[in-house]
Amino acid sequence: MLRTWTGILLTVLTVVVLSLCKVYGLTIPNPVLIFALSIALSAFLGGCLAGFCSVAIALGYVLVDWSQPEALFRYSPVNVQRLIVFLATMPLLALLVCRLHRSNHERLAALSARTEELEASRKRLQRAELVAMTGNWEVDVATGALSTSEGARRIYGLGDKEMTLDEAKDRPLPQYRQMLNASWTALLAHGEPYAVDFQIRRPTDGALIDIHSRATYDPAAGTVFGIIQDVTAAKQAEAALIAARRRADEANAAKSLFLATMSHEVRTPLNGLLGMLQVLEEAELTPADRDCLGAALASARHLGALVSDLLDLSRIESGRLETVQEAFSLPAVIKEACAPLAALALAKGLAWSLFLDEALPEQVTGDSQKLRRVLNNIIGNAVKFTTKGGVRIEFRLVRARGDKALVRCLVSDDGPGVSEGFLPRLCTVFSQEQGQQVAAGPSGVGLGLSIVRELMRLLGGEVTIDSREGEGADVYLTFEYRLAASCPLPDRDAAALAPTGLRVLVAEDDAISRLACRQLLRRLGHVVTDVANGALALAALVEADFDLVVMDLQMPEMDGLTAIRAIRGEPRFAAKAGVPIVVMTACAFTEDRDRCLAAGADVYLSKPVEKAALGRAIEAALAVGRGRG
Repeated sequence: MLRTWTGILLTVLTVVVLSLCKVYGLTIPNPVLIFALSIALSAFLGGCLAGFCSVAIALGYVLVDWSQPEALFRYSPVNVQRLIVFLATMPLLALLVCRLHRSNHERLAALSARTEELEASRKRLQRAELVAMTGNWEVDVATGALSTSEGARRIYGLGDKEMTLDEAKDRPLPQYRQMLNASWTALLAHGEPYAVDFQIRRPTDGALIDIHSRATYDPAAGTVFGIIQDVTAAKQAEAALIAARRRADEANAAKSLFLATMSHEVRTPLNGLLGMLQVLEEAELTPADRDCLGAALASARHLGALVSDLLDLSRIESGRLETVQEAFSLPAVIKEACAPLAALALAKGLAWSLFLDEALPEQVTGDSQKLRRVLNNIIGNAVKFTTKGGVRIEFRLVRARGDKALVRCLVSDDGPGVSEGFLPRLCTVFSQEQGQQVAAGPSGVGLGLSIVRELMRLLGGEVTIDSREGEGADVYLTFEYRLAASCPLPDRDAAALAPTGLRVLVAEDDAISRLACRQLLRRLGHVVTDVANGALALAALVEADFDLVVMDLQMPEMDGLTAIRAIRGEPRFAAKAGVPIVVMTACAFTEDRDRCLAAGADVYLSKPVEKAALGRAIEAALAVGRGRG
C-alpha cells in the first residue's frame, strides 16, 4: 500500500511543481511528457491502482491547463485533439508499465524458486557422495604391505579379512591383469596417472563386479594411495542405454521407412485424384456439379495437407526437418499463398483484406515452402473459424539492417477467439478447443498450430497469439530474411509469362498420375509424350527432341535418378544433356529432394501437384536451363 501512495504522491508532486512553474511565469511547452514519466514511475511503483489514479490526476490538470483563458473547460480544436491523444495513450501507458512490472516480478520469483531448488539439489548430491559405493587402499612400495578400508573389502567381498598386494593383483579377471600391471609400473616409474577399469569375480556371491580405481604415488613416503568404486550399476545402465539407443535407432529407421512408404503410397493416388479433379474444373458443368467438384477438390487438398502435416510432425520429432535456403520473391510468394484462401473467404461471405507494405523487400533468400506452410495454416485457421466479419492480413517491414530484413505479419480475424484457459495449450499437438470444433464443423486433427510453432522455431522466427473468447484472434508472425543483394534471384525476365507449346516428356509409372499429368500439361498448352519408366524415357529422348522432362522417381526397370544421371552424364545424350528436368514424385523427404538435385534435376516437386505449382516449376526449370545454356 505504501508503494501505491508513493506513486500517487509522485504525480501529485508533479502537478504541484507544474502549477508553481505556471504561477511564476515559467512555461512548460509540453507537460504531457512530464506526466508520461510520472505515470510510468507511478505504475511501476504502485501498480495499476497508482497508475490509473495518476492518469486521473494528470487529466484533471490538463483539463484546467488546456482550457481557453476566457472559459474554463472549453477548448480549442487543437487542445481537443491533444485531450483525445492524452486519453488514448496515458491509460495504455499505465497499463503497459504495470503489466511489464508484474511480469518481471513473476519472472524474478520463478528465478528465485529455481535458485533455491538448485541449491537443494546441490546439497542432496553432496549427501549422495557420502554414501557412494567407494573404498580406499594404501600400498607400502618397499614392503608390499596393502591396507584397505571397510568399503574396499566390501567391494572385494573379503569381510574383515585383509589381503596381500599379490592377492589383490590376482583378483581381477585374467584379461585385465596385463593392463593393470603396465599401469602400476608406469605409476611407480614415471608418475603417470593411474585410472583403470576392470572386473573381478566376487568370492562371496560369485557376482561379476565392475570396478573403477584411481591412485597417486608419493615418492617421499614411498606409498601409493588409491580409491576403488563399484561401478557395476553404472556399467549395466550404460549397456542398457546403448542397447535402448540401438533399439530406438532401429525403431526410428523402421518408422522413417514406413512413413516414406506410406507417404509415397498415399501421395501417388492422391496426385491422380487431385490432378483429374483439376482437369474437370475446366469442363462445362452445371452449378450443382461444380459445387460437388469444389467440395471434392477441397477434401483432396485437405487430405494432402494432413499427409504433409503428419510427415512434418514425424520429422520434427526425429530432428530431421531442415530448411532450404533459396532466393524468391517475397511479395509473390505471399500473394500466391493467400490467393486460394482469399477465394475461400469470399465464398463464405467474409470480408478479405491483404496489405503489403511498400517497403517490403522484393527479393529475399530463405525457405519459401515453409513460409507457404505457415501462412496456409495460420490464415487457413482464420478463414475456417470465422463465420461472419472478415479476415485481415498485414505484412510490414520492421527493420532492414545490413543484409537482413525483419518482416512482421499480422493475421486478424473476427472468429470466436480462444478462451483464456485454452490459450496456453493452443500450439500443442492434437489440441483443439471443443467449442470451436462445434462452431466450425470438422476441423482437422489439431496439428496445424503445433507444426507452425516448430516451423517458426526452425526458421528463427516467432509466433505470438493474442485472443479472447468471442473477440477474434490476432496472430503475429516475425520472419528474418537475407536481402537479395547478398543472394540474388536468378534472372526470370524471360520467364515472366508462362511458356506454351513446349514438347514435354513425362515419365510416370502410375497410369492415373500419368494421365492426370498429361491432361494438366495439355491444358497448360504443351505437347506431351508420356512413358511408364526411366528406360522408356531415355529411349524416347534418343528418338526425339524435347524442351522439358518431367520425371517420377520410383519406377520399374529404371528409376528416375538413374535416368537423370544418364541424361546428364552419358555420351549419347551429350547434345541433350542440358534439357530442363522437373522431378515430380511422391517421395517427400528433404533427403529425396537433395538426391534429386544432386543427380542433376533442376526443380523438385512433391505430389500431390497443383496445376499452378506445376506451371511455376516449369518456368523455374526453364530459367535454370537457360542459365546453364
